[in-house]
Amino acid sequence: MQALPEGGAMTAVEATEEEVRTLLDESDGSDGRGDRAGIAALNGPASVVLSGDGDEVERIAAVLAGRGRRTRRLRVSHAFHSARMDAMLDEFEQVAARVTYAPPALPVVSNVTGRLAEGDDLRTAAYWRRHVRDAVRFCDGARALETLGVTTYLELGPDATLTTMALDSVTDPTTAAAAPLMRREGDERRSALLAAGLLLARGAELDPAALHDPDALRGELPLPTYAFQRERYWLQSSAQPAGATPTADSAEEARFWDFVEQAGPQDLADRLGLGTDAPLSAVLPALSSLRRERRQTSEAEGWEHRVVWKPAVEEAAALTGTWLLPVPAADADGTWAASVAAALGAHGAHVVSVPVDCASADRVTLAAQLTDALATTDGGALGGVLSLLAADTRPLPEHASTPSGLAATAALVQALSDSPDGLNGPAPAGGSSPARLWCLTAYAVGVHAQEAPTAPEQAAVWGFGRTAALEYPQSWGGLVDLPGTTDTPVAEDIGRIERGPGLSRDGEDQVAVRGFGTFLRRLERVPAGAAPATAPAWHGTVLLTGATGALGVHTAAWLAAQGAERVLAVSRSGA
Repeated sequence: MQALPEGGAMTAVEATEEEVRTLLDESDGSDGRGDRAGIAALNGPASVVLSGDGDEVERIAAVLAGRGRRTRRLRVSHAFHSARMDAMLDEFEQVAARVTYAPPALPVVSNVTGRLAEGDDLRTAAYWRRHVRDAVRFCDGARALETLGVTTYLELGPDATLTTMALDSVTDPTTAAAAPLMRREGDERRSALLAAGLLLARGAELDPAALHDPDALRGELPLPTYAFQRERYWLQSSAQPAGATPTADSAEEARFWDFVEQAGPQDLADRLGLGTDAPLSAVLPALSSLRRERRQTSEAEGWEHRVVWKPAVEEAAALTGTWLLPVPAADADGTWAASVAAALGAHGAHVVSVPVDCASADRVTLAAQLTDALATTDGGALGGVLSLLAADTRPLPEHASTPSGLAATAALVQALSDSPDGLNGPAPAGGSSPARLWCLTAYAVGVHAQEAPTAPEQAAVWGFGRTAALEYPQSWGGLVDLPGTTDTPVAEDIGRIERGPGLSRDGEDQVAVRGFGTFLRRLERVPAGAAPATAPAWHGTVLLTGATGALGVHTAAWLAAQGAERVLAVSRSGA
């Protein structure tokens, strides 16, 4: 939607649908979906919204204004529900086709047809394409509800716009009542209570006592999430608790004055860049500059975070359904893959191995392989996908710096996304999550300073996986790292990943299994005063990506100052 060109106009006019149709340009036809202007919404029996090219919308609005009708131009970014949306409809329908639809649990009146939804309404990509392009038939929908015997309306939104429109739309407003849950101005609690009072007076089944039950107000509510956005919902206290640890800022203040107090005249003069006989007029600005510099350094240190691995509690759990096991074709008969499959089977999974040629795999062939493998099994619904493709560390043909297993893993993620039903079929009863993809590696990460990864090529899958988790939150399961190598069986260790966080749906998606325990990856703030981490040795040639902007120029200069002999600067596209 944001890729569409800006322009066009939308104007609300006081007129009937029939009146507006007669004013549409003859070339636009009489169906209200004109090429230059058309009907975007029917908000009431005499309330229509026009949308389309600005000059044509203004022409129609001017004619109606000349007849004494009210008109009001709407402040919008695009001319919605008009021909100016056509450029995005095909792509929108393709995206909508990847969504799994289910019949509505409650009757729904469609804003597209103005009637009770039935058949494929609400359940196909073509329907939602029409929802973007066709007029919003709110007035017809309100009258459809009236025909079904509805007389009480509650608006769930930030204001009372639809409340007024609903009462204007019904044919007999004397029998109808409507209330908004909230109003833009005024106290939210008062608005909600007034709405609840109206519903109670109209015979709705409410429990007024629950409004005063403190236990009823403590229930946990699911908050919305978004793949690329991290919102913190915890309330922040504005007061510092009694006896609280001094902040980093106050600690830096103490260190600054300790230095001023303890440094000798020559040391202080050298630090300030002054002579020992400098006048007070020079010393005070230098002290202020030093203090500001040290506070800025302290603030920057407070931004630093580090990766740590925390021990996990291991609890017994069982796997269910069919688990697909994509494995490099060259390792399909190896002891490592066999031990993984055996361990999954021992914990209740029906395992189907899927040999993959990682060097040539693409999203289309992988999707077909997975679908065929699942179709040939009678082990029940898909329980999950556990990928061993990272084990193929051979260079990808024509791309020597890319491991074949990494490329195949990316194709696997795309294949699962491309599958119309995600290989899951309709959503399971009870609202359970779809089967997820887990990627297995062997010693690709280190859980403590003394443990160096022995398979850095597989570590690339961990970098890719953390991005895939953001791009595909509904189908991504996580990453599990095992000890040892892919040449030896790991039955004893793999058995532990089915207990606790491993292959679970409790939110843990980065797990390392070791002989001395299971560990979870965490990002924590570096404590104040902690020893700084060892900085990389910037020597030889340094590759700097995304370097064509102003920040890239500054970073390249900084790298040169740190000792880099050559800086290879490329754009995000690799140019």
